Amino acid sequence: LLEDTAAAAESYIAGLNERTIAVERGARDRFIKSTKRYCSVARIALSFYSFVTYIALGSIMAGQRHDRDWLKAVERSRMTLSTFDAFVSTNLDRSLKALQSYLRGKVIKQLLEDGGTRTE
Repeated sequence: LLEDTAAAAESYIAGLNERTIAVERGARDRFIKSTKRYCSVARIALSFYSFVTYIALGSIMAGQRHDRDWLKAVERSRMTLSTFDAFVSTNLDRSLKALQSYLRGKVIKQLLEDGGTRTE
């Protein structure tokens, strides 16, 4: 999960760098508009990837106790990451719906409410 998240985040950061260079070199208005949209999506994606990293690290820390909630959270995170990445460029609504469903999930909500204190 950590490797998948790192690769996805790296891809967004590279895309942001490429678009920034193009805008600085005098890109057309249409490209600038699409870059603004890309930046908005990248912000959501990078926030999601940060949270998935938190889940993965929490799972590693809780692994010695075989905490089922953390294991479920990792499984849900992996599935959502896959769906989000697969559709983010072709069907943004589907990606955002997967992300919204993920955050509403029982296990994820519980871990958010606990603030990760169960890793101690």
